[in-house]
Amino acid sequence: METEKDFIKREIEKLNLVLISLINKIIGAKSINIESEIQNTNQTLNDQIGFTLLEISEMNNSDLILHLRKLHSTNLEKLMQLMYEIIQKLELDNSYEIYNKRKIAQKAILISEFLDENSTTFSIERSNIKIALKQKI
Repeated sequence: METEKDFIKREIEKLNLVLISLINKIIGAKSINIESEIQNTNQTLNDQIGFTLLEISEMNNSDLILHLRKLHSTNLEKLMQLMYEIIQKLELDNSYEIYNKRKIAQKAILISEFLDENSTTFSIERSNIKIALKQKI
């Protein structure tokens, strides 16, 4: 049983590191590279959690919540932060219009609200991101 818990903990930590890496790549992406970074991010998200940013933004809320229940709260925090950073970059360069920034913001807010309801930990960073996201819709 202990081995199983250790494995799950390692998988949570591994996904968290992947998401942190994606956040850092998006933050550091230059305007001319943002499309490529978002494509790489989508591929990694699909490999790691089974869906892309576009799929998240188009998913109905109840289906998204079903998927969110499969992820650990620390991973959801990072996913929400990643979505926020992508919106920030997309606002700097409106040429990449395949993504609806408003829908992404709404889904990131949904993740934040899911965390607020299901996590025992309060996060000031989550709260601040949620406030900033609400201003974008």
